[in-house]
Amino acid sequence: MPIDPKGYHYFLVVVEISRRRVDAEPIKNKTANSVLKAFIKIYGRSRIQPPIHRLETDSGSEFTNSQICDFFLNSIGVMMRFGKPGRHKQQSYAERAIQAIQEPLLKRMTAQELKTELLLEGTLVQIKLLEPISVLGKKVHGKFRTGDIKWDPKVCIIKKLILSPEQPPTYLLDGPHGRLGVSRCAYTRKELQVIPINEKSPPDSVIRGQPERYVPEKILNHRTKKGQLQYLVKWERYSEDESTWESADKLQEDVPNLVYIYNNTK
Repeated sequence: MPIDPKGYHYFLVVVEISRRRVDAEPIKNKTANSVLKAFIKIYGRSRIQPPIHRLETDSGSEFTNSQICDFFLNSIGVMMRFGKPGRHKQQSYAERAIQAIQEPLLKRMTAQELKTELLLEGTLVQIKLLEPISVLGKKVHGKFRTGDIKWDPKVCIIKKLILSPEQPPTYLLDGPHGRLGVSRCAYTRKELQVIPINEKSPPDSVIRGQPERYVPEKILNHRTKKGQLQYLVKWERYSEDESTWESADKLQEDVPNLVYIYNNTK
C-alpha cells in the first residue's frame, strides 16, 4: 500500500468468518510487537469477536513467530493454523474479504494524503538528509543527535509537482537531469523543508564529499582536550550560540590570520 503521511506501510486485516465481519488496523512494520498491538486494538473495539478455538493466518513470519503464537495460546487459549492461499474454504473467504476492503482503504489513505499541504512550483526547499553531517560538512555515521544538521544546507527549487492515483504527491527539484533541468529522483512532502520567502538563506553549500563554504569569522576561546589544543570558532552568518570547537592545527593551516589575532589579543 502507499506510504501514509504518518509512516504506516501495511494493514492487518482480521475476518470473523461466523458473522461475516471484517476489521483492519494500520501498522508501520511487520514486527511481532506491531502485529500483536494491532490484534489487541482490533479485538478491543469489539466489532469482531476473538476466535474461540482456532485462528487461521497465512504462513508469513509476522504470524508464525513465537511471540504471536504464545499470546493466542497462553492468553486466550487459541491455537493457530498456518495455511496456503485457497487451501481452505475459510481462507478463501478471508482472501475475498481482504480484496474487497483493500480498495476503500487505499482510497481513504489517498484522500488523507491529498489533504496534506501541496507545495507550488518555484517554492524554495531543503532536502532531508539520510545521515547527519558535521558543521564542516563531513558525513557522520550513526543516528542523528541533538544539534546535528538534518537538512541539506543547499537550497533547491521545486520544478514540478507529480500527482498519481493512489500515491502521495511527489516533487521534482531543479537539477542537471534531462532537458527540463530537474532532479533525478522525486521527493515526498516530509522529505522537504520549506524556506519562507523572508528568511535569510543558509550559506551556499555542497555536501557529501565536496568542500563546504562555512567561513570562520573569529576565534572566541581555546581549550586543551585529550592533549590537543582546540579553538572555539564563530562562523559567519551564525550566532555565537552555534560556535563549534575545532582543531588548532586545522585552523592554523586554514585561517592563520584569525589564530594570530586571537593569540595577540586574548
